[in-house]
Amino acid sequence: MGRLILLLSLVAIGYIVYHLYLRGAKAPSKSQWLRYGAIALGLFFVVMVLTGRAPAVFAALGAALAAAFRYFPLLLRHWPQLRSLYSKHAGGGRVSRVTTAVLVMTLDHDSGHMDGDITAGEFAGRRLSELSIEELKRFHRFCQAQDAQAVQVLEAYLQRERAGQWDDSGDSGREQRSARATGMSEDEAREILGVAADAGREEIINAHRRLMSRLHPDKGGSDYLAARVNEAKKVLLG
Repeated sequence: MGRLILLLSLVAIGYIVYHLYLRGAKAPSKSQWLRYGAIALGLFFVVMVLTGRAPAVFAALGAALAAAFRYFPLLLRHWPQLRSLYSKHAGGGRVSRVTTAVLVMTLDHDSGHMDGDITAGEFAGRRLSELSIEELKRFHRFCQAQDAQAVQVLEAYLQRERAGQWDDSGDSGREQRSARATGMSEDEAREILGVAADAGREEIINAHRRLMSRLHPDKGGSDYLAARVNEAKKVLLG
């Protein structure tokens, strides 16, 4: 029995080594890694069966699946917040922020998803994604009275995330505004581009490129936010 297991292990290892090194091939593709993983998994189950441990393995898998089905709805409910938290702390500058007097808007570089935290007014403490379209209308009117910059940021969010609802509402109130940002500080520019204080020229340029691929007006983005991103790049690169 032990010799059979050893022989199967050597065959699997030899197959992988042959494809990785002896053939002089390039780095394995995703499909190749999947094939190697399937071979390893198959070998593992063969070993478990031959050693009489298969029942314990299947019992552990069943318990893992039960736990997954139990906690999956909770994970799904909080996925946007978890993704945003991960991007902030582990994504290496993958989240951008635009802060106004009444709103802090965030943009995920990878997914292009936008959301905002409301900091003033009747909806303070809530996120834009939590508001109904009627509540967004009220918040839009509040921004028009209190914070002209927030109006432009909010409308960028509405055009991107709630376009069908907002267009049908007949209350977008869009008019041509100057999107030119003035007096932007370096800290604000870094928040907009989502880069650290010690970010180099190449990192700033790459962050600008990623954001413009999401926000350029020709790609369904926002004139205002695109202008802010361009201004942030100018501020940081001098």
